[in-house]
Parts: sequence; C-alpha cells; structure tokens
Amino acid sequence: FICCNQQEFCQYRFDKDLLFKSFMENIYQICCACDPELISLAFEPLLILSAQKGDTIDHLVINGDVARTLIQLAISYRYPQGYFKDPTLDSDTRLEIERNNVRDVIRSLGCLSENFLFHFLTMLESTPDLPVISSSSHGTLDLVPEYVIHAFSSLAKPLNRLVAKRNIIEKSQLSVLEKALYLVRKYCNQLILIFLSGSYESCREEAFSTSRLLCMAIASFSPFLSNICTSYKHEDRQLFNETLALSVFFSLLCLVHIPELATESRLGEVPYDIRGAYRGPGGEDHVACLVLMRLTKESNELARTIFNLNFSTFDGHSTSLIHRISKIIEVLKDLERQRGYHSTPKRVPFTTAMTRRIILRSLVDLVAKADHNVCRKDI
Repeated sequence: FICCNQQEFCQYRFDKDLLFKSFMENIYQICCACDPELISLAFEPLLILSAQKGDTIDHLVINGDVARTLIQLAISYRYPQGYFKDPTLDSDTRLEIERNNVRDVIRSLGCLSENFLFHFLTMLESTPDLPVISSSSHGTLDLVPEYVIHAFSSLAKPLNRLVAKRNIIEKSQLSVLEKALYLVRKYCNQLILIFLSGSYESCREEAFSTSRLLCMAIASFSPFLSNICTSYKHEDRQLFNETLALSVFFSLLCLVHIPELATESRLGEVPYDIRGAYRGPGGEDHVACLVLMRLTKESNELARTIFNLNFSTFDGHSTSLIHRISKIIEVLKDLERQRGYHSTPKRVPFTTAMTRRIILRSLVDLVAKADHNVCRKDI
C-alpha cells in the first residue's frame, strides 16, 4: 500500500493494527473496483495472508475488516443481472474462473482460526436478503443474495476441520458449527417456501443460481455433517436434525422443479456448460442428485440419521423418504419415455438418465444402510 508521507509512515511503524487496517482498506478498495483486471490484484495478497499463523495475525484479521473484504470480493464476481435470462447461452468462462479463485481465497482464509470463521459467518448472516415477487398470497418473499451462498459454499473444508477426528466438540467450536447449521437451515427454508408457494417461475433467474449454489454447498458439507453425527454430543440435536431434514427435502424439490439442462449440453466443446445447466462448474450431474449421493455415501451413521428423519412437517404429507425418492425416479423415467430415448438434439429442458441412475443408487445405499429391524415394512 502507499503511505502518504514520511510522518504517516513513522506512525504506522509503531502501530501494527493501524498499519494492517490501512493495508486492508486498500485491498477492500481494489475489490470495489469496476475493472476485473484490477480486482484480480487482490487475490495474491489475500492468499499470502492466509498462509500466516498465530494469535497476532488472528487478531489483525478479525479487526482488520478481512471478512468485509472477502464479501466484497464475492460481490464483485457475482453473476450480473440478466445473466440467466437466456439459459441456452454459453457460460462466461472468465467469470467462472474468477469465481473459482474467489472460493480458493475464502477457503484458505477460513482455515485461519475458529474466531475468524465465526466472525465471517456472522457477517454473512447480517447481509440483507433480496425481496422477490411471489405468485401467491405471500406477497414478496425473502431470498439470500447469490454471492452470499457463493462465499458460504467455500467454507466446507474449514468447517470440516473443526469437527474431523474429534470425540467431542469444544464450546468455541460449537458456536461456529451451530452458526453454519443455522445458515443452511435459513437458506433452505427460503427456497423451499419459493417452491411450495409456486413462485419459482416468477423469480427463476434469482432462484436458479442461488439454489444451485446451495445444493453444491450442502453436497460439499457432507463430511462436516457426517462428523457431527459422531462428534456432536450436545444434548439438543434439534438444530442438526432440522438442518439435515431441510437439506434433503430441499434437494428433492430441486429435482422435481428444476431440470438438469435447459437445452443440449455444450460441455466438451467449452470449458463450462451452458448457463441453464443445473450442474457444478464443469460438472456433468444434476447438483441436487449430488446432494443425495454425497449424504448417503459419506457414512453409515449419516445415512441412518437421514433415513429416520421426519419430512411431514414441511408439506403435510406423511410419505417416507424412500417413497418420495422412488416417486421422483418414476417421474424422471416417464419423462424419458415421453422424450424418446434417441431424440437428439434436445431443445427442451430435461434431466439426464445418468442423474436418475445416481438417484436410484443413492436410494439403494440408503436402504442398505437403514436399520431393517425398525423400518422393514417401509423397505
């Protein structure tokens, strides 16, 4: 950073807090720039910062507006308004690469300390929601901005490090994981309400990108959730069970309401698929089916916990998870028959047969790991 004069420099020499705060203010201003070339200059110093360790750097990071800078970085590389208006267009390769860089930076800094992780999650929580138009009597509904989920999804590795290979979770760690679970629950609730109120089409552009990122986040959180199953000794597991149930229910709604591709895939010809691909960047599967696959495969205990969850409070139906998933598989199979197995090119939104098979395999895994003594009739 640039010191204005020699006197100012002498002042900074004896006040590392002021020096660091000034440095971060300059990085923050770079992240606020309109030029992507200029914004990209912030990546290297932030990555260098993430390599530092110790209580001193932890204090500086928390009090130096690093969390604010990371959120601004995510804002600078959010999807522009109207980006998903025509879902058949190719993705912006440069934008997707820069968004990957944003995730790398946030992931690296998220591993610095529990204190910073909690501080960053608190700032994400305080970000104002967007009002979206509802097509029902709800009027307007709240929806978390896409860039918030983008930043949140980068925290899978830091969060898992808190609970991995631990028999018991300490109080400071508990506050972080409960904050993360609360945010997953909040974001899932918002999107579930949009689906169940029939409002998805009226806010499709916003809900498409936000729900896709949330599915990616939940799938990447599967080791974190699995470790909580064995390490979370807190007496009240209501928050964990509610978050897990909402995550699974949300993924089922995404499978029902959002097709995997808006038109025929371009992956292979371009680095990133069409904008209307409900897949991860460069991926080849519906992100909601990846949620089911990751959660059911991660561990036997997590799969059993999911199997025993109650979903009736969300939509009033007492149907079990097995029957809900089976019904989705049947619907997807019927849609395949209607399209015709060899009808190419596909010019209407559709979900691939591979996604249906992954869902089927996830169902088989769930059944295989279930407690057959308790649920034999349902199986």
